[in-house]
Amino acid sequence: RGYYIGADDYWILNVGDIEPSEPSMEFFLKMAWDIEHWNDTTVKEYLQGQAMRDYGMNGTDARTMADAISEYYEINGTRKAEFYAKADFGTAPAAFSATANGDEAMRWIGRSKKVVETLDALYNGLSEEYKDAFYEQFYYNVLSVNDIIENFGYYEKNVIAAAQGRMGSAGVYAQLSKDAAERVRQRKNDFNSRHKDKWTGFMDYDHPRDGDISLSVTAGKNMAKCWRRRPA
Repeated sequence: RGYYIGADDYWILNVGDIEPSEPSMEFFLKMAWDIEHWNDTTVKEYLQGQAMRDYGMNGTDARTMADAISEYYEINGTRKAEFYAKADFGTAPAAFSATANGDEAMRWIGRSKKVVETLDALYNGLSEEYKDAFYEQFYYNVLSVNDIIENFGYYEKNVIAAAQGRMGSAGVYAQLSKDAAERVRQRKNDFNSRHKDKWTGFMDYDHPRDGDISLSVTAGKNMAKCWRRRPA
């Protein structure tokens, strides 16, 4: 967009967590080199080529990965994981209603899970030599974003069930929410521990801008913290 409104002398790219962003950085550089070919219409073409080059995938698996990652980009672009704790007009901590529009929260969880299932199959089919790169550049992000979506989606279901007095359902949703939050921590630790703790401290599930944000889930008469970020 910047190029087509005249910003064609130089571009500046802000990159956060470098390792999972390597493919995006490469695509950015390809656009800078040949904007007429590499643009929003050729993202899947790039992803297919990158999958075959970097992960040894065949053409069919590479196309499957490109479709799944494009879907992940849409999901994460709609609401980035770090913004699920931002209130919608001061009414709720989640982005998708657990009651409106045919239960948006569960439909959003289902959409994300389909991407996870696709990447599960692709990851399990890779040769061992390619698994770390695939995990660090795509698989980890997809898994963790899905965990955040489940964390907040099931939290909303828990709140509604508890308010309605359906304590059995409230307990189930509470546990699902807390399990998802714990997976976020476990996956971060797994990511950091690879290659002899190469990435330790490189990125974290805590977000320094947000301070202390907590969710409480209701299970019976007990309240339990299910997700928490440390204060800045």
